[in-house]
Amino acid sequence: SPRQVGIPSQGLFGLLDLNADGTHRYDFDTSNPDLIALAASERAGEDGTYTIEDTDGDQSTAVLSFTFVGVNDAPSLTVPSSADVLASLSRQISDIQVAEPDKGDSVTVILTGTGGVLSSTTSGATGSGTSTLSFTGSVAAANTFLSSFTFDAGSTGPVSLSVQVTDTGGLNASDTIPLTLLQGPQATSIA
Repeated sequence: SPRQVGIPSQGLFGLLDLNADGTHRYDFDTSNPDLIALAASERAGEDGTYTIEDTDGDQSTAVLSFTFVGVNDAPSLTVPSSADVLASLSRQISDIQVAEPDKGDSVTVILTGTGGVLSSTTSGATGSGTSTLSFTGSVAAANTFLSSFTFDAGSTGPVSLSVQVTDTGGLNASDTIPLTLLQGPQATSIA
């Protein structure tokens, strides 16, 4: 249906409001997933045709063109509020995930363990066997890396795990997971 003066009409990315004096306003929907997914400097457009008519019935048709330019959106990080690790044993720490709203963006994940050693067999992971482990790749590959690394806690605390994710545009998110060091069963000698 044709757009009418003073009545906002839904566009692809928001609401267009035409005014009787020829001005217009486009309120784009900042929660629109198609706009959020635009990578930095990626463009999406929308055209809207309108017709104006003067008092003696003469009409003129014009096109309004809108171009939306993507910006770098920060990645997000989900971590557990805490986790348990066993003294002197390797353990996976689950429920760590990264997300990146910009389509096609890769991320770098850096894990820093206090009081233990981090290990990973994921291709592309660096620092295995140290207290700092990193990985760069797609969001899906980063989440696979996060679901498979291990933390080998020492025999005494304190222990913690810091996680940082940075996207290709340099924006980041970080968090620290407090770890509880549990003492496992101790070997005893029988005489």
